[in-house]
Amino acid sequence: MSAASPAKSVLHRSAQHQHQHQPGLVTPSPVTRSSRERLDVEERSLLQQSDHLLQTPATGGATTTSGPTTSNAPFLPFTSHFSLYDHATPETPQVSRPGTPVFGDPRGIALVAEICKPSDSTNSGHFPLPRAKVHCLAEEELSYLRLKGVFWFPETPICDALVRAYFHYVHPFFPIIDVGSFLTTYESAKPDELGIHLLWSVFLAATHFLDDDVVRAAGFQSRKDMKRSMYQKSKALYDMQYEPSKTKLIQAVLLMGFWYPDTEDRLGPWHWIGVAISLCQTSGLHRIPDLVTGAHLSKYRETWQTLWWACVYRETWFSIGQGKPMRINFDDCDTEMPTATNYELTAEIPHTVRTKYLPAEMNRLSQLWVDLLKLTVALAKVISTYYRARKKIQRGPFDTIEQQILACCQSQTGLEQSNDHVLNLHIRHFELYANCVLLMFYRPFLVKPRAHKPDETFQQLCSVLKQKAQAAAARFNMILVQLITEDMIGLLQGMVCMALIPPMQVHLLNITSKKPLLQQLGHHQMEICMTVVNELRKTYFGAEVVYRLFRNAQKQMQTSDNRSGEDTPMQSHFDTSTTWLTQYTTDEFDNLNDIDPVSVMWNSFSWEESYRDEFAVFDGD
Repeated sequence: MSAASPAKSVLHRSAQHQHQHQPGLVTPSPVTRSSRERLDVEERSLLQQSDHLLQTPATGGATTTSGPTTSNAPFLPFTSHFSLYDHATPETPQVSRPGTPVFGDPRGIALVAEICKPSDSTNSGHFPLPRAKVHCLAEEELSYLRLKGVFWFPETPICDALVRAYFHYVHPFFPIIDVGSFLTTYESAKPDELGIHLLWSVFLAATHFLDDDVVRAAGFQSRKDMKRSMYQKSKALYDMQYEPSKTKLIQAVLLMGFWYPDTEDRLGPWHWIGVAISLCQTSGLHRIPDLVTGAHLSKYRETWQTLWWACVYRETWFSIGQGKPMRINFDDCDTEMPTATNYELTAEIPHTVRTKYLPAEMNRLSQLWVDLLKLTVALAKVISTYYRARKKIQRGPFDTIEQQILACCQSQTGLEQSNDHVLNLHIRHFELYANCVLLMFYRPFLVKPRAHKPDETFQQLCSVLKQKAQAAAARFNMILVQLITEDMIGLLQGMVCMALIPPMQVHLLNITSKKPLLQQLGHHQMEICMTVVNELRKTYFGAEVVYRLFRNAQKQMQTSDNRSGEDTPMQSHFDTSTTWLTQYTTDEFDNLNDIDPVSVMWNSFSWEESYRDEFAVFDGD
């Protein structure tokens, strides 16, 4: 491999320093110590602006304020950080940079604030909280991190390729990092200021999109092996609570959600999304701060806004994709959706750096991200209206939701003629997601709900939705064909694995049709989807799950057809949501008795489970 450039030599100097002192080294390396004690670059100005908020002791037990008047300063419920394990000493106000705020119910802790310091404005419940005191890690903790290799970074060309892949294929639909701050610090070769936990998480998410040559140059046989290594380093840093900045911790945790190892999903996307949501809600990122608090924390407002909506985005799609209830209630949130202007800040980045790492159409990609958030809100409405356990399937606000989804689809009309490779890729992603949302919207109406006798009007609606579902599934496949011909399948995001489920269900239902042409169409369309899923298996475990699910469903249907000698009604293929498990061979499960009945994966795609009656509309008989 080529030697590291002088600009990045700090990465390799720290690695060499540690290598020379292994295994008995107990003193933290420069990277280790500075990352725990140095002020983050992007927060220094915030410290200077906010020091006047922090109270200092005065004579006679009273408190005075330093710097400018605090008449407009927010109430500080605590003037220093403390914990369960602190010695029982009087609270001493500390001059420290504030971290993310702590959030309390406006009718709870905020009421205390209103009594202590009445204000003309409404108190939102956000209170600046001084950061925790930074302590060096214990010797055994540092030894563990060294053993995990968290202080050894890949060679410069590998790191550069990872950062470039991240900003081309992850960031456009997940812009949780401030581009200018990140790239400026990265180019200055200061991984400690970036936060090495965040850096390894960025590498984890970017690994999905690396060329095979780069993966091998990094010393790995496959992207899966490389992902495992990156995740283990990021997880070790999380376990040691290495990152003191809660903002960077939330960013790192969200990116750790790109790790999906097995069917148990104990530490997979659903877990890490939940951790990120909890951290955001603890800091009140789901609520608009009041004018006083918001003014003093304005530097991070847009970043926190994006972090919250990134949680909403991932939570909504994994909820519908894996059949789990949403943990975010929109009635509890009022943080405004980001606008495209939030991300149009790349002009300050040097041209050479922009060309090296960023896609050309950043502004248009930002608008696409905002449109995707609007589509996500529509999907969340679908979930809350038609996918609740105790709600019967009925028309409800059907027309309003459908128009909301179609409006999102139509917003992309002007982008169809772009010649930019990265922009085209993300437009195709958006089109896949839009048709997937339509299918998820129509899906509850394509079966007869149990204990619900449909009237004539409902049957007519189902007949119309049948045609719309067929059209959406056909459009989905047409987009897949475009991606195949443009050689973009290898660059598809992991969310596509879940987006494939609804159209493949339609194709599977068509295969069961008694109409020969419709049955042939179902086989043909299913084959296209299975070809794509098979290719995605090289990178995504989710694709492996989808592939096995539908492959075994096809096997069971073929077996049933062979036994009967004629088309089998749909009901015989879908008596339960887990009948496909019986088709697994012994090499796939050594012992079927070991299957955990509460394992997440067995319930992930069980949309048929709530509907035991015959399918309503697909045969039209």
